[in-house]
Amino acid sequence: MKWMPYIFLCSQLCAGTWSDVDNLFPGSGNEIDEYNVGLDARGQGLAVYFDTTADILYFRVWNGSEWGVQQTLYDASANLQDVALSMNATGQALLTATNSSASPDEVYGWYYNGTSWSAREVLTTNGHDSSVALGDNGFGVCVWETATVGGIFSKRFQNGSWDASATELTTGDDDFDSGYVVVNNNSQACAIWDLDTDGGGNHIVQTARYRNGSWTSPRNLTDGSVDAQLPENWSNQPIAINDNGCILAAWTLSDDGDDIATQAAFFNGTRWETTQTVFDAASDGPAVCLNNENEGFIVFDIDEDGIEGVGAVKCTNGTFATYERIVESTDVTYARVRNIDQGGALAVYQKDSGLSASVYNGYTWDDAQEIVDEDVNNNYPILQLSTNGTGVTIIKSDDDESLYTTFFTPASLNTLPQTARSFQQKGDTRFMWTPQVSMPWMQVLDREGNDVLGSFRGEVSGGVLRASLYKGNTYRLRGLSAFNQVSGEVEVSTE
Repeated sequence: MKWMPYIFLCSQLCAGTWSDVDNLFPGSGNEIDEYNVGLDARGQGLAVYFDTTADILYFRVWNGSEWGVQQTLYDASANLQDVALSMNATGQALLTATNSSASPDEVYGWYYNGTSWSAREVLTTNGHDSSVALGDNGFGVCVWETATVGGIFSKRFQNGSWDASATELTTGDDDFDSGYVVVNNNSQACAIWDLDTDGGGNHIVQTARYRNGSWTSPRNLTDGSVDAQLPENWSNQPIAINDNGCILAAWTLSDDGDDIATQAAFFNGTRWETTQTVFDAASDGPAVCLNNENEGFIVFDIDEDGIEGVGAVKCTNGTFATYERIVESTDVTYARVRNIDQGGALAVYQKDSGLSASVYNGYTWDDAQEIVDEDVNNNYPILQLSTNGTGVTIIKSDDDESLYTTFFTPASLNTLPQTARSFQQKGDTRFMWTPQVSMPWMQVLDREGNDVLGSFRGEVSGGVLRASLYKGNTYRLRGLSAFNQVSGEVEVSTE
């Protein structure tokens, strides 16, 4: 005989903590224009930055507890731009940069094997605005825009080296701009860019996908009836791909130079679904993320009826939820977002000249928390998360060119006490579970440890979750946080 237990969840999610701020590059009068950061699944990482006064590309290694000494990666004697870094879970990384002192511009590439860097490689002698991505299986892609004639090109990284020749993703000599690329862990990739087809008219957003060793033909995501443009700063990352091959992308609509809306599109693994306007008001600079449960977020700067702030839209299997305002302020910009497993997300944004963060705990966005109390006005943050939920962000000071980093550690839920009891009500067995933190996800396991229902949301219909279980059996209720950590288990009986 089956009964219908009700599981009640209480309290608030302990989102996690941010470390004290590290001054990675103390201001010394030298100017820093380009910087980036990466983090692997071991909690180790890299920071790279270009000193435009000395024309030197530096790097430092994070060993899990502190930054190593500053080391020279490349003494350029030239100006480097578009310093893009992608680090995978195993500690490998790809780095690309544009030499804007060359004529025409050149794109360079480096490979980090976890302990040391490869020699500099010239990926193209005619390109700039490069973007790079590396999967956990060691497959990577770099895309760039040609410097002299219109075109978006790509080059693959596989088996530890770059391909000898590049592949053109576009046709014609239109004005292409703002190219981005993402890869998953199954050697699939997606590139996105915008183009001006008539020299001064409306831009069109285009995309191409890489699968089974080749690129698809470009596909228009917009029709040109309204000007549609991607963010010019590559660190926004307005596109994401998961291991299912699903893709989420977002961009800004403009009218006579004024931003009027944010649009988005979802690729369901087979086809692009209908493009949708997810925020129909002034907004700019969308950044996106997407997890393997096909849950993602779009965050963007907003100016809605004179109210400024950061907005967010959740996407679940291609369905876009109603927009939420994460924070309201007259001085908020440069929002970035990354997924946390099991339905959570972490966003950072510049606020009141400092850097703040908010966590989506599976239900709502929490209040803004200031994480860098320095003047970083007009400088963009980089946010990266590892597969274990640990995060890092880097941003530059507006005062003295200092570089600041701070690390995010998810709350440890493994030792928190919790109690549970069951009681009869109207013929149903109901479970009352009161952990110290709320669980965005729940599991019900039988005596053999089998997941009898599959993971499911822990807060549905006002915090009550219903599940059909057999009377007379003993079950374990297991909570999973937004960081995919087991909170501990409690045993209950349907007697």
